[in-house]
Amino acid sequence: MQNTVASLAQQVIEGKPGHRLVPALVGRSGNVQTVWIDCPNWCVLDHTTDRSVFIEDINHEGERRAMSFPSAHGETVLVEVYVSQWPGSEETQPYLAVDVDREVDSYGRTAAMALADQMVAFAADVRRLAQTLPDDSPRPALSQADEALRQVQADARGWQSLTGDDVASLPIARLLKAFGVTVVDADVEVTELHGMPGRMELRVPAVATLQAREADARRLLAHHVGADLNAEANQ
Repeated sequence: MQNTVASLAQQVIEGKPGHRLVPALVGRSGNVQTVWIDCPNWCVLDHTTDRSVFIEDINHEGERRAMSFPSAHGETVLVEVYVSQWPGSEETQPYLAVDVDREVDSYGRTAAMALADQMVAFAADVRRLAQTLPDDSPRPALSQADEALRQVQADARGWQSLTGDDVASLPIARLLKAFGVTVVDADVEVTELHGMPGRMELRVPAVATLQAREADARRLLAHHVGADLNAEANQ
C-alpha cells in the first residue's frame, strides 16, 4: 500500500518541475513514521536523518555559501547565505537566509538582489581602500646561485653598479665594503655619513642598536644611487 501511495505521489511530483519525492521521518520518539514529501531539487537536507515532530515542521535548505571575518581576539564572525523554505509556515515561498554570527534574516528575491548590489559596492570600496595601502608583497626570491652571483658582481664592479634594490637587500657587510665605509661610534645624536664612495665614514650614536645602525646605513647610502628607501617604504 505504501509503495502504491508513493508511486501515485511520484506521478504528481513529476508534473511539478524542479521537485522530487523523498522520504522524511516524522513523529515523536517511539512513534516515528516515514512519509513522502515534495522536496525542491535545490534542497540538500537528508529528511530521514533530520526528524521533525510534525510534518508542518519540515523545512528545506539549499547549499550554504560562507565567508568568515577573523578578529584580533581569535574569534571569527561567520556570514552564511542559503536558500530556505518552510512549506508549513504562513510564508510558503523560498527566501534567501542570511546568517550573520547566528542571527538569521530572510530576504525575498527583490531584497536579496538589492543586498547583492550593496555587497558588490562594498567590495569595490574595500578594494579601492586596499589599493591605497603600502605594497607588502614579498620581493621575488632569488635562487642561492643568483644571489651569490649578484653579490660577487657587486664586489667586482663597486658601488656604481648598485641599484636601490641592492642597497635595500644586500648583506650589510658587502654593502659597506662596496662603498668603502668605516663605521665608528661617535658623540652624535643621529647617524651621519661623511666622505665620498670609496672612502666614507658612518658615524653612529653609541647607544644605537644594530638594527638601527643597519637601517640608517642603507638609508644614507641609497642617496648615492639615486634612491630613497623611505619613499619606497611608504608607497
